[in-house]
Amino acid sequence: MTPAPLITPNELQKRLGEGRLRIVDATVHLSFDADGAHVRSGRDTYLQGHLPGAVFLDQITELSDPNGEAPFASASSENFAAAVGAAGIGNDSTVVVYDTVNGIWATRLWWQFGLEGFDDVVVLDGGYNAWVAAGLPTETGESTHPAATFTAHRRPERIASTDEVVTATAESSVLLVNALDPTVRPVTYCGGGIAATAAAFALKALGRDDVAVYDGSMNAWTADPDRPLSSADSRP
Repeated sequence: MTPAPLITPNELQKRLGEGRLRIVDATVHLSFDADGAHVRSGRDTYLQGHLPGAVFLDQITELSDPNGEAPFASASSENFAAAVGAAGIGNDSTVVVYDTVNGIWATRLWWQFGLEGFDDVVVLDGGYNAWVAAGLPTETGESTHPAATFTAHRRPERIASTDEVVTATAESSVLLVNALDPTVRPVTYCGGGIAATAAAFALKALGRDDVAVYDGSMNAWTADPDRPLSSADSRP
């Protein structure tokens, strides 16, 4: 079984100060009310407290394509590379991602790095809350690093579009649930392509390297009222 791409707070604390280490706060705040789902950048909570040396990457603006088929559609390879490079993440970096909520925003960023051909990235086990609970130090304000060169190499097999999912619904070789059958390719989905990355993360830990994420998920699927539904979910 492949080890989960996780690092514990104590393991990370021992590595603070390594020259190639880059820690990223990936927080997005998600809330629901009678009007539906709402997202807000996590930059404010990042400034109030973050891991030592951590930078913030805004998944709402910097890492999403505003012209994509659904909210949070992945940014182009060029825009992703520009954003992470400006944050000081280069081809030789070792990246740790975390969030201050339930972990799905960290796995979303983990997945985006993998989508762009970068594998030296792990998720902080338990996120910011576990770091604080362990009594480890935090900082306030903005942390920066010198800009670096990040070269993206898109892996198209790790992302599924709505057209591909429509085709997949008629194929026995693709299953739109979390599957371990080696003859069936898993495609994970959710409301908006965020929580689906947590399923992809778990499947990676179980040794599956062929998992695709339906990036638009239910947001994109339900944009066409003629597409069939057995259930619906508005969550990301």
